[in-house]
Amino acid sequence: MSETASPGEQSHFEDPRFLEFYAATYNHSIYTASTALRSRDDAEALVDAVYLRMVENWEKIGNPYTWLTAVLARTIAGQARSRDRWREKIHLLRTEAWHRSIVDPVKLAELREDHHRVRDAIQRLPLRQRTAAVLAWILELDTVDVAAHMNCNEATVRVHLGRARAKLHKQFAGGRALNQYHTDTERGAA
Repeated sequence: MSETASPGEQSHFEDPRFLEFYAATYNHSIYTASTALRSRDDAEALVDAVYLRMVENWEKIGNPYTWLTAVLARTIAGQARSRDRWREKIHLLRTEAWHRSIVDPVKLAELREDHHRVRDAIQRLPLRQRTAAVLAWILELDTVDVAAHMNCNEATVRVHLGRARAKLHKQFAGGRALNQYHTDTERGAA
């Protein structure tokens, strides 16, 4: 659609009904998409594309709320499925490469035992610390995305991660109580 409408034809971008609808729904659409996609940038790009499709079809759309909800949900689901497929493939590649790098079966068994002990210790953390730890250390989200998911600010996330790290560090005596698994002080993982 061209930015300038031909004479006698009003651009839908200038249609007061569209502008009112856009103003009333845009922030909620961004919130919905960023919650599902865990990325504000991805959410904004996706929502902008949906609104562009909407303005191109504005005259054909009977109920804009129903149309927006349906198209946004389908688009988010498609992008999330695509992202999750790639994330799953990358995870499998990392796991495969990691296991192949360990040839000693005793060492592999010790690492698996450590993994279970650390996982169980994370599960025993208080809810907010556990949520922050899983999102940051296991899903590898940055503090901005963790804060958005937990509906708090970044400083609060850093406090929860620090407390979780301190509890795990104390529980495992700084890694000495584990067989092979060492704490990663750079990323804050236990």
